[in-house]
Amino acid sequence: MAENNICEFQKEHIEAIAGLQTDMENVKEKVSSLSNIEKSIERMTTLMEYQTKENEKRDKLMEQQSKTLTQQSLTLSKVNDNLDSLNVEVKTTNARIDRLETKFQSENAKNLIDIREINKDKVKLSLKDKVKKNAIPLAAITALVVAIVDALKGLKIFGE
Repeated sequence: MAENNICEFQKEHIEAIAGLQTDMENVKEKVSSLSNIEKSIERMTTLMEYQTKENEKRDKLMEQQSKTLTQQSLTLSKVNDNLDSLNVEVKTTNARIDRLETKFQSENAKNLIDIREINKDKVKLSLKDKVKKNAIPLAAITALVVAIVDALKGLKIFGE
């Protein structure tokens, strides 16, 4: 009977050892899986760092583009204001010229003598001077607008 107890005891130990061996193999597989997971986490960390750097670069670029677009918008707004002002001045100048031409024509009809030619030359010079006074700023602003539009084309704001 004591032998039976020893055999039973050995059987239990053998079964326990077999179970422990199975458990040990499972633990080894889990450790191996954890090693693979650790490598994957390292790769993911590297990718996240790279993505973060790229996002920062993109954010800086977007901020620069935003500033540039804001400046261009302000410039175009100022150009439009200046053009509106010039249009008003040109209309005023045209009205003055029309009045002067009408006055000149009526004076010209009254004076049919040689003095008429003298007065005509004076009026022409006066008109030329007035036109020159308004034409020079208009030409300068037109050149400025053309330069700005060319610069904006260089920035590819306008499609080509």
